[in-house]
Amino acid sequence: KDWAVRVPQDCVIGVWGFGDIASYVVDMLGPFEPKEILVVSGHLSEEDAAERGMELVEFDGLFERSDVVFTLAGMTVANTGRVGPEQLAAMKTGSIIINVGRAPLIQPEALLEELQSGRIMGVFDVYEREPLPDDHPLNDLHNVILSPHYAGTGRDAHYMRVMLDEIERFFSGEELQYEVRASRARQMTDMGAVREAQRKQ
Repeated sequence: KDWAVRVPQDCVIGVWGFGDIASYVVDMLGPFEPKEILVVSGHLSEEDAAERGMELVEFDGLFERSDVVFTLAGMTVANTGRVGPEQLAAMKTGSIIINVGRAPLIQPEALLEELQSGRIMGVFDVYEREPLPDDHPLNDLHNVILSPHYAGTGRDAHYMRVMLDEIERFFSGEELQYEVRASRARQMTDMGAVREAQRKQ
C-alpha cells in the first residue's frame, strides 16, 4: 500500500490523556497549525481545553474523528486495554496511531490484527515486552515505525543531576521543582493493580 504524505494542516490530531508529555506534544504541534486538536482527559474542562486550542471530546469520538491519535493516558487499571477492536476499527483508513505512553493502554492482539490488515499505520516506542523481541510480528510490517523506549530523554536528559538537585532542595527546606503531590500521585500508575487487571482480561 502506498501511504499518502499529509501535512499537519490537513490533519485532525487526537490526544488521549493530558499530562506533561501530552501538553508538550500540543505545544510542539502549535506552529504546524493542525486542522483540529481533540483531547480526551478527565482533568481538563472544556474551557481549559479551548484555551489551549483543543476540543474536549468523548473517548470513542477521538478515534472516529482523528487522522493521528496519540495515546498518552496514565497507566491506571481503568485505562488498561481501553483501546480495543472497536476503537481501532473506528479509525479512518490511512490514519496513524502513536503510542509513546504505555503499551498496555492498547489491547495487543487487536492492535496487531488491525496493523496486519494494512488499513492504518502505527508508531511505537513502548511494547508489551521491552526490548521488542526480534521475532515479533511488528518487525515485519511496512506500515509500522518502531523505536526503543527512550523514556524521558526530552525535557530533562540529565535525570541524575535533576534528582540530586531535588534532594539538596528538600534537605535545605527549599521548594521542590518536580514535587509529586498526593493528588497527582493518585493519578499515576499502580502497576500491581494494572497487572492484575491484565491477568483478568
